[in-house]
Amino acid sequence: MTIDERLEFLTQSTESLHATCQELHASVAEMRAAMTESRAALEAQARRDRNLRTAMLEGMRTFLERLDENGTGEEGKA
Repeated sequence: MTIDERLEFLTQSTESLHATCQELHASVAEMRAAMTESRAALEAQARRDRNLRTAMLEGMRTFLERLDENGTGEEGKA
């Protein structure tokens, strides 16, 4: 192999490596964006779940507080 052939090979290898690195960086940027969206969706779902649990517990608490001594939940009726 001549020096020119070696230089051409190294140039092509470097260009190929550069292109591969650019593709990888683009893939990582896409993955980062997808992860950011996923994290936001998970956090929103967690907020909804917490709100649902709070509402359910509040409803159960209110129901139990309103039960009369007969356990019917119908205050004033016998």
